[in-house]
Amino acid sequence: MSKGRASKEAREPDVFLRISGEIINRLKPHTKPILIASVVIAMVAIAGAVLNFMQQNRELKAQSEYIAAEKAYVKKTTDATEAQTKIKNLETELANLKKPAKKEKNKETPRAKADIEKDIADAKAKQLSGDFEKDYGSFVVGFKKVINDAPETQAAIMASLYLAQIYAENKKFEEGISALSNSRLKYREGKLLYGLAQMKLGQLLEQSGKCQDSINTWQRVLAFKELSYFHPEATLATAVCYETLKNVDKAQELYKKTHADFKNSPAGANAQKYLRLLSLKGKDS
Repeated sequence: MSKGRASKEAREPDVFLRISGEIINRLKPHTKPILIASVVIAMVAIAGAVLNFMQQNRELKAQSEYIAAEKAYVKKTTDATEAQTKIKNLETELANLKKPAKKEKNKETPRAKADIEKDIADAKAKQLSGDFEKDYGSFVVGFKKVINDAPETQAAIMASLYLAQIYAENKKFEEGISALSNSRLKYREGKLLYGLAQMKLGQLLEQSGKCQDSINTWQRVLAFKELSYFHPEATLATAVCYETLKNVDKAQELYKKTHADFKNSPAGANAQKYLRLLSLKGKDS
């Protein structure tokens, strides 16, 4: 390379700087609008980040309240179950006091009757009374608080599922349906909690004698391949409802489909059994 050419290139601006300069010159007439747009974009991004942060905080707070309510409920029911077993054992111990004592070496001295009776009374205090408000009122309030405070969270859906289960176990089907049908809940269609809620809702509708509504609800589950885990039970439950509605042909069709599509599942085995029973009913009629 000649010295003259090298000197000329040294005097010329760097290619990157030259192109950058051209772009800047072209943008000068539009600088103000671009700056405004940049500010707007930045503000939207910041607002989105703040909103996302707030939503995460609300979810975490709701999850914390849900866990506390669930923990209290589980403790109550666990204590009640354990109390029932304990009472049975204590009553056996009390009955053994009335039997003639056998002389055996190293045998423990029986406890006093009064001590056993006190333990029985303490255990009975932990049993469920049979009064819904007394047994579950505080838990219903706890789960409802999660829903009312943050209905858009996933924790609210989990609380609704727990509420529905409590109501179902106590034959309060309409209350359970209402808990899962709350319009303020933000279900994410096709997601796990959506599937769980729809399966439970369908069951409650069936138990309350609304089989057609149950079928419509389970169809929402069957519409999503992401919820394939629930498909065996949803198909079987739909068949059972059709049988209840006296639509024998549709029931038979779905029993056969359940057995064929989900042969190795409990639903598939049950479908075959129900189909056999349905056939026997047809012969008897």
